[in-house]
Amino acid sequence: MSKVMLVDDEAVITMQLEKRLPTMGYDVVGTASSGEESILMARDLKPSLILMDIVMPGRLDGIDAAEIISKELDIPIIFLTAYTDDKFIERAKNVEPYGYIIKPFNEREIRPNIEIALYKKESEQRQKHAVERIRKLSSVVEQSPCMIMITDTKGNIEYVNPRFTQFTGYTSEEVIGKNLRFLKSGEMPPEVYKELWDMIMSGREWRGEFCNKKKNGEIYWEYAFISPIKDVEG
Repeated sequence: MSKVMLVDDEAVITMQLEKRLPTMGYDVVGTASSGEESILMARDLKPSLILMDIVMPGRLDGIDAAEIISKELDIPIIFLTAYTDDKFIERAKNVEPYGYIIKPFNEREIRPNIEIALYKKESEQRQKHAVERIRKLSSVVEQSPCMIMITDTKGNIEYVNPRFTQFTGYTSEEVIGKNLRFLKSGEMPPEVYKELWDMIMSGREWRGEFCNKKKNGEIYWEYAFISPIKDVEG
């Protein structure tokens, strides 16, 4: 059950929401009546989402509090307010709220706004985690002691890691876009390449030894592991 925190100095509003939100499947974990109190409560309760009024008593209004909470705790906030003045809307936009509900509100507006906000936050977190995984994988590939190369289905080089450039003498600019054929030493029988491509194009992995040629013409042997990488279309 998602935890919702309420911030509003109008007791009738918080009482109404405290009564209705549990029937919608949400757990109201706390209510605050000022910007300062909402920050302390959010730090302590760490709710899934906050419904925040804008104009409240105290040094900080709802927008000020939302900005601090968003930066510090990354909690999605929906503004729930009677104010539609341009100055409030412009300030609110800078906080990037997950919704803006105008009072007096219809209770049927609440659940869709909360669900969309929670879904958006979940999607953002998934994307953030995916980006972090890609960053880590990229770091591993870049720092690998093994030569790593990515080609398209025609054998045209799309990527080489630093170890490849160090060992072969080619820069990445010299090889990206070229076909793998330019690395051939002439020492390998054609049957090996046919077997390799037949296996890769059928979705299988290939392992074996290659005899290739460096930029300076030096011949070298390597044990290669070649695996197809499928995109969403297969």
